[in-house]
Amino acid sequence: MKALQSISILLLTVSTQLFTSCEKHDDIPHVPTLNISDSLSVVTLFNEIGNRWDGNVSTSKDVELKLIDDEYRVISIRLTKFDLPEARIHEDVSNLTELVYLCVRGYAMSGTIPSQVHQLTKMQRIDFEHTTLQGPLDISHFKDLRVIKVLDNHKLVGGGIVEHLGKAERLISVHIVQTPLLGGYFSSDIGKLQELSHLKIQGIGLTGTIPKEMGSLKSLEILHLGSNKLTGVVPDELGDLTLINLVLSNNLLSWEIPTNSGIWNTEQSPGLDRNSFTGVIPDFILDRNSHAWIHNNICEQRGVGFSNCVE
Repeated sequence: MKALQSISILLLTVSTQLFTSCEKHDDIPHVPTLNISDSLSVVTLFNEIGNRWDGNVSTSKDVELKLIDDEYRVISIRLTKFDLPEARIHEDVSNLTELVYLCVRGYAMSGTIPSQVHQLTKMQRIDFEHTTLQGPLDISHFKDLRVIKVLDNHKLVGGGIVEHLGKAERLISVHIVQTPLLGGYFSSDIGKLQELSHLKIQGIGLTGTIPKEMGSLKSLEILHLGSNKLTGVVPDELGDLTLINLVLSNNLLSWEIPTNSGIWNTEQSPGLDRNSFTGVIPDFILDRNSHAWIHNNICEQRGVGFSNCVE
């Protein structure tokens, strides 16, 4: 009954927005209406988080519509305000087939991410922030994905986010931080992300090696892979990138860094501490920010480098 009331209110609101003055009956144009399936799904989604959507699209910051094929469709939804101690994403989210943006934010949001989310193949942006949602989330289903942000989700487990980054070839920004159970590893097809400018994956238990294909990401400006469990040798190809900032701190990496490597030319001193790197550090790096080398057996003596400091 509440769902039907919400639909009625919504249709009345849309009609009111389109007509600002009285008109003759013959002049009344066809009025596009909200897709019924979308409307019911939004009502259900908001009921599951303890909120009642009043259907007022003009004032709502949580729902955005777009006119598609002569009817209004939901293209964006934000589940961020909760009146229940345990809220969840309802399976009816799959009915929002034109959805391009899904934002879920708040520790009250719990339960398992419904597999139906993977049916939203037009998704362009996903934000999961400060939730207790449980995974997995497989982004290989989202070919048009541009931005993914997963922040502080302590129950989200692996299932295809990092491994399948290369499947979403239109990505421009990846921000996955402080999600310790997520894990994962890089596959070689990450080199397909030619539009990627920001890659920040920190504190998620990432394993494996850094693939040499990452050196082909010519649009990349920010690369943060700190506080993971990455192993092996850092590929020299990484030095071919023109980066603003590079952070590889607190991993299990090794690398004899060439003095002429491009990593020394980042606008900010690279974060390389707490690894097993060798090589000579250029003087201008030591002059710029010597304290960045704490915990990495860095010798501040000129021409020495990461170890074998002279007493």
